[in-house]
Amino acid sequence: MANHKPSLKRLQQRLRFTFAIYTDLAGATCEMMVAFEFIPLTAKNRAMFLIQHQHEITAQAAYVKARNALTVALAIPS
Repeated sequence: MANHKPSLKRLQQRLRFTFAIYTDLAGATCEMMVAFEFIPLTAKNRAMFLIQHQHEITAQAAYVKARNALTVALAIPS
């Protein structure tokens, strides 16, 4: 019977990939927040920020899921 568990290398790659996406999105969210000091906070800007923030939250959840998968595979207690 074939083993359908992802390899540790694959889990590690997934963790690195999701972390990179999460940090990129978090950085973009931070840049938007800083920009609001210099540009007026319009309804459109607020909507764009909320969408960006939701993308960041989704990326963070994917990162946490990938991290948990790797810790489970390594039998590391959380």
